[in-house]
Amino acid sequence: MIVLKKYALITILGFFFILSFAHALTTPIRGSASYWKTDKFGSIFVEKQSDLHFGTASGNSYLTIHPNPSNKKQEIDGFGGSMTHASAYLINNHSLRDSIIKKLFDPLYEGGIGANFVRIPIGTSDYSLNWAIIPPPAGPYGGQNDLSHTFDIHPVGAYAPAGPFSAQDDQSRPLGISPFADLNSEDLYTNPVHAIDKDIIEVIKDGLSYNPHLRLIAVPWSAPTRWKTGVNPSFVGGSLNPQYEDEYADYFADFVEFYLGHGLYIWAISIQNEPLNTENTPSMGMDSIQAARIAIELDKEFTARGLDTKIIAFEHNMEDDDYPRQFFKELKSSQDGLLALDRVVGTGWHVYDEDQDGDNEIDRMGDFQNELRSTIGIEGMKSWITERTGSNPISFSGDAWWFWEKVTYPSLINEASGILWWNFMLDEEGGPNLVNGDIYRSRGMFQLNADNSISITAEAAIIGHFSKFLKPGSYMLSESGMTQNIYYLSFVNPDGSIVVVLRSHNWQSRKVEVQMHSKSIELTLDPNSFATLIFDQPGYSGWLSQTSNGLFENNLGKQDDLDGDGLSNLLEYALDTNPMLANKEPPLSLNYEESLGTYDLSFYVGQYPEQMNYTLKTSPDLNIWETVPFTGNLIPGTHYTQPVDSLEAGEGTRFFKLRVNEL
Repeated sequence: MIVLKKYALITILGFFFILSFAHALTTPIRGSASYWKTDKFGSIFVEKQSDLHFGTASGNSYLTIHPNPSNKKQEIDGFGGSMTHASAYLINNHSLRDSIIKKLFDPLYEGGIGANFVRIPIGTSDYSLNWAIIPPPAGPYGGQNDLSHTFDIHPVGAYAPAGPFSAQDDQSRPLGISPFADLNSEDLYTNPVHAIDKDIIEVIKDGLSYNPHLRLIAVPWSAPTRWKTGVNPSFVGGSLNPQYEDEYADYFADFVEFYLGHGLYIWAISIQNEPLNTENTPSMGMDSIQAARIAIELDKEFTARGLDTKIIAFEHNMEDDDYPRQFFKELKSSQDGLLALDRVVGTGWHVYDEDQDGDNEIDRMGDFQNELRSTIGIEGMKSWITERTGSNPISFSGDAWWFWEKVTYPSLINEASGILWWNFMLDEEGGPNLVNGDIYRSRGMFQLNADNSISITAEAAIIGHFSKFLKPGSYMLSESGMTQNIYYLSFVNPDGSIVVVLRSHNWQSRKVEVQMHSKSIELTLDPNSFATLIFDQPGYSGWLSQTSNGLFENNLGKQDDLDGDGLSNLLEYALDTNPMLANKEPPLSLNYEESLGTYDLSFYVGQYPEQMNYTLKTSPDLNIWETVPFTGNLIPGTHYTQPVDSLEAGEGTRFFKLRVNEL
């Protein structure tokens, strides 16, 4: 029941839902699962198959799974990769640009992967076309800090853009003014300092048009050299001079605002890429204590500017897990640190080193998460795999085995909330990058071939089997593991749908059964293949459909309340809500339309309104009820909105209720 008083919307007190029963429902509801597949050759690539229907299992399955949406583990943020300058340039300048972006980000596109987690560089990374935000290592400035000179651009090879983005010195900004301050849209195209971000911004903005749930994290490879230690500071190695830590925080905040000015929200900042690797090009060393100080300065600056961008504590290999341990302990040791800790959301991990004993290093991530909670006493922190790449491809099947066995599966089992591959797209030589050589031989998720064609890798397929189907706010379920060389990972989406990702590491076909209460779906997994199953999307009402004798198939009654939210199973069916998950929002809501001075009542219509009779009623005293006539049609699976007249002065209180009758 909703109560409306004169000139005001009063808190929702409760609901009166009156149900009458005439006869049993006989139409099964959504008694099937969507089925998507990738074969061992990649010739079938995250491709929709015929729906699988509930039935009786054969009893000879190699694996039986019982996903339970109440058995939640870690929240899932997303899957994707890094949009480096190299990747963005190749995509933005390809004749199939729009198709590539659609395949990367559109979750509804059958030939794509629906990536929703993106990592971008702040300044130059090793996979850039140009040096930017770094003075030249030689030449008229000799690597010295020159107050008249701030930044320089050095093009690389054939990829160097022409015109205003060529090797021009930018002397327009004095030392101490951030390169991202006071920007406008034209700056992006005319100032060589910002040309390096042009392709990234354009690609991601178009990606957002296909997937509004893109989550962006940004990370620097080096600070501007004028802020680094040493007489002749270099873009390779060195460290941040402590006296510039507050300016460095300003620099990050300016970057966030720069991207905001182009319509892109940076969800989180990683303080430093691989802070223990000083041999990368570019690179910068940073110990955990300095990282904690910068986190404090970042929190102060973000707060002062009204930015809610988060902080990621660390981005390096798991064998270096003492670094984030000391980082968190340092923040806990001071009041400013505790304030900054509220902005820290977790730890990023790179997967490039194996433990000496031969165990999978990713186990360290799960151990670290447990230590954070139990020993250090910090709750709510997440872990993500933020970088891993491959080198020369072996085969689609071989690459798929490696990325699943060594990265994907162990990461999710050890509480990873997301996985990001390295470059979204590179050429067949692993470029463009700033330094040639085998050490920089990487492969992108998409590969640009010499004939200008595009190949899609096994790593992209694996990412797609998750990112395409898992929504923000989804959770991994404990019904995940491996048996008979069949891997299975289960998830629940916010809408209640269950997602099961399967990987067969067998040379023969294997049967898998997935049970939902009393129903079963059985499928045959091809050798060395992947499959994703989506059950009863967007809800589980199908599990509660009735047989011809009027009984629910799971033997639950229509008036039972399985999830304890005050709504019966039949009412959940009528409103298309999830009878397995308690509803967080009331099914009937009242909203004020300020421009019209009126109120709207709204509720969600189930998939089969022709089986129900919906009636809105109003009363001044809970005794006399009048019907509010519907002015529109009840369309399946949509919100219905009904305007109601505003109260006249002196009218007092008004009550509303929704009555649902089974036809």
